[in-house]
Amino acid sequence: MKKHADSLDKKVLFTEYGYRSVDYTAAKPWDIDYNKTAVNLQGQVNAIQVLFDELWQEEWFAGGFVWKWFIDYEVSGGNMNSRFTPQNKPAENVIRQVYKRQL
Repeated sequence: MKKHADSLDKKVLFTEYGYRSVDYTAAKPWDIDYNKTAVNLQGQVNAIQVLFDELWQEEWFAGGFVWKWFIDYEVSGGNMNSRFTPQNKPAENVIRQVYKRQL
């Protein structure tokens, strides 16, 4: 990505980033096999933390938008939810801490 960003003299913005809260979530983050229903909250935390650890301070990286964030916060996500949203899950705290440091 750095080579591409440098060749265009532009930063790279991820139009979305996120991981489901299931086993092996980072192996194929685009996988939307909803037969995978066993919740793994720590897997989602780990994947998002690695994204921040590896990319967030890179000069070529412009940031990104969290997938999937719902407007009705109170009923979104939660500890029994295996989908992409980090809302009301431990992964939300990881995101919150990273964004707090940026201010």
